[in-house]
Formats: sequence, C-alpha cells, structure tokens
Amino acid sequence: MSVATVMAIDDDPGITALFKRFLQPAGFKLCECHHALNAEAKIEEALPDVVLVDLYMPEVSGFELIERFHERWPDLPLIAISGTDKVADVVRAMRVGAWNFIEKPILDFDAITDILRVAISRARKIREKIRAEEYLHQQKENLEHLVAERSAALVKTNRELQETIKKLQQSQSQMVQQEKLASIGNLAAGIAHELNTPVGFVFSNFHSMKDYILKFRSLIEKYRDFHGRLVGVDGVPVAEREALAKLEESLQLDFILEDLDELFAESEDGFERITSIVTKLREFSRVDQRDETSLYCLNKAIDTTLVVARNEYKYDAEVRTVLDPKLPEVYCHVGQINQVILNIIVNAAQAIKEQERQGFGVIEIETGATRECVWCRIKDDGPGIKPEHLNKIFEPFFTTKPPGRGTGLGLNISYDIIVNKHQGELIVDSEYGQGTEFTIQLPRCQVV
Repeated sequence: MSVATVMAIDDDPGITALFKRFLQPAGFKLCECHHALNAEAKIEEALPDVVLVDLYMPEVSGFELIERFHERWPDLPLIAISGTDKVADVVRAMRVGAWNFIEKPILDFDAITDILRVAISRARKIREKIRAEEYLHQQKENLEHLVAERSAALVKTNRELQETIKKLQQSQSQMVQQEKLASIGNLAAGIAHELNTPVGFVFSNFHSMKDYILKFRSLIEKYRDFHGRLVGVDGVPVAEREALAKLEESLQLDFILEDLDELFAESEDGFERITSIVTKLREFSRVDQRDETSLYCLNKAIDTTLVVARNEYKYDAEVRTVLDPKLPEVYCHVGQINQVILNIIVNAAQAIKEQERQGFGVIEIETGATRECVWCRIKDDGPGIKPEHLNKIFEPFFTTKPPGRGTGLGLNISYDIIVNKHQGELIVDSEYGQGTEFTIQLPRCQVV
C-alpha cells in the first residue's frame, strides 16, 4: 500500500514539526508549508492526499485558502486547524470547503490519524466515482455517436433511394418499355395477369438496391452482435440496453431481416416472367431495334397494331380505316411508333367501353401526307375529354381511369416518342360528349 502524503500549512513551525513527529510513524509522509502565499505552489508540487490548513495565519486567512483550494481541487480533502473553540469558525470552514476540523492544542493523535484516513478513503471513493461517471459519460457519447452515424447513413440512403425513385418517375425513356408491356398486357387474355405484378418492378435498379440492403443487413447484424456483448459489462446502462431491445422488437427487425431473401427471390422471379413475356411479344414491339431507325410505312404500323389490339376493341367498337395507298415511308423507331398507335387505339376502345352504350362505337383511322410530313389521324365517338383535363393529358401519371386501370404514362410516353424522339407532332382535339381525335405527324426526313 502506498504512503499517504499529508501537507500541513501553518505559520508555526512547531505545529508542523509536531505533526511530522507523530504522523510519520503512523505511516504518513508529511510536507510542511509555513507561508500561506506559497501553499498553492507547494500543493501543485507535492500532490498531497490530504491538506491541513491553519485558519488564522498572518499572510492569508485559512478560510480563504480552503475556499480557493476547494474550487481548484474539489476532491482534495481539506482539514481545518484552529486554536479557537468557536463553533462559528467550524461552520464557516465547512461552508467554504473543509472536510473536517482539528482543534488546538493537539492532544489525541490517534484521533487525528483516524480523521486523515477517513478523509483519504472518502477522497479515493469520490475520485473512483468521478472516473466511473466520466467513463459512463464517454461510453454514452460513443454509443450516441455510433447511433447518430448509423442514423445518418440510413437517412442518406433513404434520401438517395427517394431521389432515385423520383428520377425514375421523371425519366420517360426508362418507362417506355414498361408502359409498352403494360399496354400489350391489356390486349390478350392471360397476359394482363402476367404483367400486373412484374410491371411494377424496376429491374434497372433492383440489383443495386439489393446489394445496398444486404450491406445494411450485415451492418445491423454486426451491431446487434456488439450490442449483445455489452450485456453484463460494467458501466453500460441497463435502461438504454433495454430501450434498444424494445425498439428492435417494436420495429419487428427479426421478421424484416428474415423476410428479405424471400422478397428478393419473388422480385427476381417477377423479372424473369417479364423477360419471357417481352420475348414473346418482340415481333410486334421490335424491342431489339428500339434504338435503331429504319424506313417504315404508317399503313403497315396500323395494320399490325389493329391485329394485336383486336381483342381490346372487337366487342365495343367498329374500326374504319381510310389509308393512303401511296403513303411514303419515313425513318422512325418502328417499335415505338407501333406503341404510340396502340396506346391511342386502346384508349379510344376503353373510353367507348366505359360508356356502356347499347351499340358499337366507331374508331376512324386515316393516313395521308404533305410535302413536309406524313400523318395519321385516329378519331373516336367516345365520351371525349373534359376541357379542364385537356391540357393535362400528356403530363406523366395523369389519368382519369379508375385505380388499377391505368398508369397515366401512355400518352406521356407517346408524346415523348413523337415530339422528342422523332421531332414530329402529336395533336389532340376533343369535344366533351362527342369524341376525341389524335393526329400523329412525322417529318419526311431521317431522324438523327
């Protein structure tokens, strides 16, 4: 056991010598200070375990020293010494920071050694408590920092995912293929069911999202393992551990982690089904040539599309065609032009069907050419478009169809194909209650 150091501050050398003579045999090391002005420097040098301070000294009062030392070293035991028996001195000394009081003349050194040992023991316990509190505080800060980092990472990832989804919604070129599949899927029996589920999946981002989520799952599992190893560790607050455990339970974290693999498998199966359907419809949609232009006649596009769309309109509308037999070919993306014509015909057939009229409606299709362009006019005698909706029909995701019946992308994508990709025009004219007419115009020159 180390020797405890006692510093005695008293202007009377006889008193300090008396302390030294009796305390050293009792196992204490004594440091003497006879000038109050030098006391603070002496304490800094000796680093005593306990300090004895005479209350009445000529240079500086012991009360002032005790107050100053207590402010600077709150865990340093300070014992007041006085030759007076005034209770007021004792009370005042205690108020400014003294731990105990020794009265002169000193007669019972055994009692004094007991006072010193008690003070030293108490100081050590206080220091241990302070160190423990500092350790707990540091651990709490570390844990909060760790949680903040994880939370920030999750927030960042969520923000990136939201931005990706937003870009995906606004990126019409990425949605062309999906809308094409959705339109074709409404035409043939059985295909609609095959497309309804997988068409919502976004293959271009699926694998990236899967990798991100698996990384987060690995990180969460490591965090939980680390958190589990904190159980029983001294200094880790039980309440915080229990709060984290309850939070995990309320969020159903175990179920989420276990369900990920099944979700990924289902999504991948959906993508495989989409691929299979696209392959079967490729002859019509010309997916393999979607980035290439070739000479194509709009009359052929209409004939091909009417065959594909027949199941959609045959029970509700009669299609009448007036096609220019000398219609010149134009350079275009064949599959995209087919899709635009299909979208307009299907919309016309569905609008007529929704009227639940007794007889058949009529869809008229006419083609022709001028010196600048070739054109195709598709007119129906359906319900028409309300005036307040007419300037919104080409906006993405705008639809007047019931939920589940349309994505609101068909006309938006059609506009993008004709106007942006082919430098043509897509014009709509409608009178509510009378019908709607769409006119496609394509320039008679190669699209670069």
